[in-house]
Amino acid sequence: MDKSSQEISTWVSPPDNWIKFNTDGAWNLNSSNGGMGIITKDSKESFIYAESTNLICYSVEEAEVKAIREALKIALVRKDKKIILESDASGIVELINKKIFLGDHRTHSSYEDIRTLSQNFSFLQFVYVNRVRVVLVLINKLKVENTGLGPLYRQDNNSYIQNM
Repeated sequence: MDKSSQEISTWVSPPDNWIKFNTDGAWNLNSSNGGMGIITKDSKESFIYAESTNLICYSVEEAEVKAIREALKIALVRKDKKIILESDASGIVELINKKIFLGDHRTHSSYEDIRTLSQNFSFLQFVYVNRVRVVLVLINKLKVENTGLGPLYRQDNNSYIQNM
């Protein structure tokens, strides 16, 4: 990967008394294997929660939406009221911010859950964030070396990241 394709992204603390959830989803076109990850920190950058889960899914959108839904469920159980939820799935964040909770037959129920869960919080912001592409490349490299699954599909450019 050449340096010109890297994007620089830094984590920014949420305001006092807010919690920030970072979510991500990934999917392998060849196997229908996917995964999602969630990490949560507070305004002091203290670690709150993290989760990584394997999924069977049929699109990167499905993996991303499931990650967002799971983060909201966790926030509800924790009784968080002021939440920033960051995702690198720009199209999904845009739809949610426009209150468009429609999906295909595999994602519609997750979008509907997001709509319903969102009503439980005093303040909730959905934010698109660019991630450093090198992180995904490293994750894919480890996935290929350790499982032989092959590179994972990425939401932002609808292509495989190659030349790892």
